[in-house]
Amino acid sequence: MLPYCSKNNFTANNLGEEKNIKKDNTESVTDHSYCKKSYVNNDRGLASFSDIAPKDESPTNFLNFHTHEELYQENNYEEKLLLPDIFKLTKLDEPNLDTTVNFSPYPYINKTTTSCTVKRLLIENEPLLSSPEPKRIYLKQSIDNEELCTAPSLNFTEQIIKTKKTMKDIEPSVQNLPISEQPSPPERPAPNVMKKKVSLRPYHRNNLYHTEPTISVYRDAIKKIGIDGTGLFKNRVLEEIYVTRSSNFIKSSVSLYTTYAKVRKYVLEKMFTCLNDITATSDVLIRPGMSISDLIFSCTSNNIFFEKLREKCREIVENIQATPDKSLSYLIQSYISFYHNDNLNSIYKKSKFFVKKDRLIIKLKELIINTISDLPDSIVHEIKKFNKVQIVQGLFLDMHGVFVSKSLIRDINLLFNSNKNKFVNGGSDDNLNLFNRLLGKIGNLVRSSCIFQDGVFLPNKHTVEKLSKYILSDIYGVSSKFHKKLKLSYKNISKPHQLINHAKLSTNYKKVLTDIYVKEELPSPKSYLTSKPRRTSSETIDIKIEKFGLKPYHRKNLRSTEFTLSIYEYAIKKIDIDSNESFKNSILEEIGPYIANKGFTKSYINLSPTYLNVRKYVLDMISPHINNIIYTSDVLITLGMSVSDMKHNCMSNNIFFEKLQENCKKVVKDVLMTPDDVFSNIIQSSVNFGSYGSLNIVSKKNKFCSKVKTLIMETLLNLPNNIIDEIKNFEKGEIIRGLFSETHGVFVSKSLIRNINYLFNFNKNKLPNNNKLPDYNFDDNLYLLNNLLTKLVYLVKKSLILSEGELLFPNATTAESLSRYLLADVYGISAKFHRKLKLSEKNILNPLTLNEDISLEIKLIKEKANDDYENIESKTIEKPTLIPSKNSRWNPSFITSLNIYELAISMINIDKGDFENSLTNKIKNIPSIKKCINEKVIVNIDISATYGHIKNYILDLFYPFLKKIKKETKVEEKLQPGMTLDKLEYAYISNEVFFTKLRKFCIKLIDSIKNCTDGSITDMVQCYINLETEVPQRIAIKRNRKVKFHEDVEKLLTINISAIPDTIVNAIKLLPPHKLVGEYLSHFHDMYVDNESLTKIKPIFDFTHEKIINDPMLSRLIDEISVDMIDKFDYGKNTNKIINSHTICEGLSACNYIRKIVRDEFTNIRNNIGNYIMVMYNNKIEIADEKTRCRILEKLESDLIVMSIKTYREICTKAYKSKIRTKHIPCDSII
Repeated sequence: MLPYCSKNNFTANNLGEEKNIKKDNTESVTDHSYCKKSYVNNDRGLASFSDIAPKDESPTNFLNFHTHEELYQENNYEEKLLLPDIFKLTKLDEPNLDTTVNFSPYPYINKTTTSCTVKRLLIENEPLLSSPEPKRIYLKQSIDNEELCTAPSLNFTEQIIKTKKTMKDIEPSVQNLPISEQPSPPERPAPNVMKKKVSLRPYHRNNLYHTEPTISVYRDAIKKIGIDGTGLFKNRVLEEIYVTRSSNFIKSSVSLYTTYAKVRKYVLEKMFTCLNDITATSDVLIRPGMSISDLIFSCTSNNIFFEKLREKCREIVENIQATPDKSLSYLIQSYISFYHNDNLNSIYKKSKFFVKKDRLIIKLKELIINTISDLPDSIVHEIKKFNKVQIVQGLFLDMHGVFVSKSLIRDINLLFNSNKNKFVNGGSDDNLNLFNRLLGKIGNLVRSSCIFQDGVFLPNKHTVEKLSKYILSDIYGVSSKFHKKLKLSYKNISKPHQLINHAKLSTNYKKVLTDIYVKEELPSPKSYLTSKPRRTSSETIDIKIEKFGLKPYHRKNLRSTEFTLSIYEYAIKKIDIDSNESFKNSILEEIGPYIANKGFTKSYINLSPTYLNVRKYVLDMISPHINNIIYTSDVLITLGMSVSDMKHNCMSNNIFFEKLQENCKKVVKDVLMTPDDVFSNIIQSSVNFGSYGSLNIVSKKNKFCSKVKTLIMETLLNLPNNIIDEIKNFEKGEIIRGLFSETHGVFVSKSLIRNINYLFNFNKNKLPNNNKLPDYNFDDNLYLLNNLLTKLVYLVKKSLILSEGELLFPNATTAESLSRYLLADVYGISAKFHRKLKLSEKNILNPLTLNEDISLEIKLIKEKANDDYENIESKTIEKPTLIPSKNSRWNPSFITSLNIYELAISMINIDKGDFENSLTNKIKNIPSIKKCINEKVIVNIDISATYGHIKNYILDLFYPFLKKIKKETKVEEKLQPGMTLDKLEYAYISNEVFFTKLRKFCIKLIDSIKNCTDGSITDMVQCYINLETEVPQRIAIKRNRKVKFHEDVEKLLTINISAIPDTIVNAIKLLPPHKLVGEYLSHFHDMYVDNESLTKIKPIFDFTHEKIINDPMLSRLIDEISVDMIDKFDYGKNTNKIINSHTICEGLSACNYIRKIVRDEFTNIRNNIGNYIMVMYNNKIEIADEKTRCRILEKLESDLIVMSIKTYREICTKAYKSKIRTKHIPCDSII
């Protein structure tokens, strides 16, 4: 007889004989029987072990192995086994075990082999967390060191007996066959998973929302990870101690425990939310029969979890890199204790080293980044070292006397959130049916969840019912006396995953978008679990029609960037700027000597603020064009697409990228025509070099303007390719975020939102688009609203909705509810009117007509958008909407009287031409410069001062002229209702009277410059030239040398003066809105008001100011208040309290008396301001309505009161200071 052979050299004899089973069963003692096993140990002889086995179960159950997919194939009778838990090995090199086992169902096959040395250290038999009373211990066996089956059954034994009988007749013929031709044994059925009854404690209510259930095993692992495994940070600390203190310290005594603990805590805080979000969709797989080693394997092989964790770690590392170094200094301990050797006494003494944190902060930041980057691997490493207690505590929770999986608690909390509003009072007979329904849902979750008690089991029917009632009471506070009335029904209960999916939909997608993926199971142990095949990226997603649970209605702005920002604009926000580092290198060349003088390290230079500004500038420039292009070139999303297919369509949208390339070229031309100094605001004012410090480069900004301009143009020209490269690196969550938007609890495609905006733009003249529809006007527009609702339902039904990684069509109910929400979003319809909205019967009866109407409307709008795109003019940046910043107070000094032409000419950028090259060639003969050139030293000549002199010279010539012709050349355009900024701008640049006089004046200036014989022209050349060499040098330019530059300066002046008219036109086009309106409108709080109205108010403010100063009653109090301020100097700096403590008349305090004066005078303002006040809204001039007019007057009154009180306070303070000085005069005279 050839026995079954295991890898561990373990064999079983006479397993298939009924008499042995019967004999062992008759040897039961009370409720248990003793199963005696023996094996031969080469070193220790024969050893026996006795374990308690369940009554009425075969002692051979520990050999009831599950069928392996390769068992009995091609004469391979060897199967990888793990020794049962009762054989606990204490050494890695445990000696071989040699025992005979009869395992084969064929009695004619006998074989004995010797296995290799067992090399796996088992930990299954460490002390358990469960209660100490005796429990049933089931012998476990593992296959391929991955699977463990603890479900004892007689099925396999019965199969052996049955096989013996059926094979008896063919035994002789089979024995004569060669091994290779012998028939394969029949497949063994899988053993039933054992369900275990567990005794629960008497009921005591638990708090299911306690934080403990949310703490995953991975968080426990982070608490134990090693910090600074490479020792780089510690070595840096040791260097500091060595340099600062002495070399006699003991390195091993240096303790950085506090710093490491803070770093570990910092990492944990950063990852806490991420862990909870990831665990919600990537929890650890726990199956019945798993051993402790299998649980550890399941935790460490959770590939989905670790992939998401790595993605989160990368995001967190990017955020930390952008974090200022100083903000992390608190993580470094204040001092370090260590022992050093006293050379005199040879005694080790304890010392403290107070840390200079600025020297360690860079290494600390590297330590944090390395720790987070290596976090997934560190977690796996720590979990592998967990013992039984730690792994059980990480995966299970003691609840009512049994260890239930934490996944169950999370699912129950999710279920509770979806049903929390169903009851008002717990434990009522009126709610019995609803309680029983919820009990069934909870029971279904409990039934499919594993418990831990001397192993991993499924609870039996009795345990499921009792534990479910306990949990229901935990949620709703149902009294334990009410438990008998509750009945757990096993009929018509949804499958577990359907139940959870329903709960997720009912909670309205509270999880973040990145967690909305299809939940994939972990790789199951291959010996007794059938792995679920994973969908590859090329496989399509199943399409279903689904009903969704929508959130309670809350109005959304469908025109916000949340719904309109395309995936291409989202990609622009992430593109890499200055990838070839040409801009960075040019900056380093310019400020290189200053970096060397400061002792900074060039590699630490941080130009991210400038790159961020460039990215934002490019996005602002190109966004209007993308919005036009996307109308006709949207990303195609069709049925059956996977996320990877959507990603491919985004990158292969050739029509979009061709049009984008054309627009980028047009924008580059506009940027090229823009003066360089316009881009100075994009350049950061100081360059940071990490913890070493920063370098102020405000004075150097003019030199960098042309370089940042070049950088912008390069970015625009390469924009299509950069977008494609960025989308290629997008994760699933980013693709979904770019193509879908969450609204009212579901993820709808942004294409649907765009179509809705198209539809309501087409109907904007029928209803007040994007404004709140008054309740009283609802019934009058009901017919039109019902027609629009029907069109919306049609669009929604045709649009795909993303739900947990799947593309689904909404069913009729969801489509109608969502359409009502979207219609209410556009017109601000109150939720109480939603039920009145009904689908138009006309459109329902004629669906073909409805389809044609909607298609025609959207087609017309898209054609219009396409025409706009074809006819788009090559303009400079579209002027942004004028939105003034809020100002707390206003006074007449804020009234602007800008001369736009003076402002425009001040923005000129000197056209250098060949001046710099010519001047450089002429000064090469200066001995000191000639010496540098001969020594091949790189010399940068700074002549920015000369350009400054020339610009000031030009401005000094033109300012008097502009003031002289201001009245006769003033723009004839007056402020009128409906006037826009574009019209105002056009009036300035088309002022022919002004430009005719300007051109004549330019010709006169050029002639006078050519005829100039004095030294005024050569005096513009700077007296000193700075050479930016490794050792900065300064060379004096004497007057006789300046004469050589006369022609060059004259030519430079001629070029720039002749270009003044064009320069002014271009500058006006680039003026920000608040500057452009400065001649006619002034900033007033949160709006712009015409200067004419505000000028009428100015005399009232001046008169009130004088009245406060000269009022006799207020003047009489000044002396008293100033004395009081001296006596109550410690009373505080709040002079208002001191002033208010004095009354004037009728019980009025000083401040209230001032308010009374102002209100009396304010009637003059109401009378003088005029009937019309012009204001600007959305870049358009309008007449202020009555409400706006009243608001302006209220703010004026408030500002006048504040200004008057401030004036009186300043008078009192002045008197107080005068008395203080007078009080000290005698002391000074005595001295």
